[in-house]
Amino acid sequence: MTHLIAGILLPDTILQETWFFYLAAFVAFNTIIFVGLSVAKLVLWPKSAIPADVLPDPSRRVYEKRKRYGPLTPSEKDQLENLPDQ
Repeated sequence: MTHLIAGILLPDTILQETWFFYLAAFVAFNTIIFVGLSVAKLVLWPKSAIPADVLPDPSRRVYEKRKRYGPLTPSEKDQLENLPDQ
């Protein structure tokens, strides 16, 4: 029967040092954080609401702010043209 040698790459004395324990704890914590970030990238998050889509009676100012998020859709352009000048 073969015995498992503790610390194949490093001597057993180094593996029992306090600084090595803290290094291993840091690496474990870092790994958990990066696994969480990787899983968060894979999750399909809901699309954020744009104020012009949520407000029942948007004003011209709301559409001007909406342009920051990208070009207006054709329905938004029609609604903007039908708004009275203020």
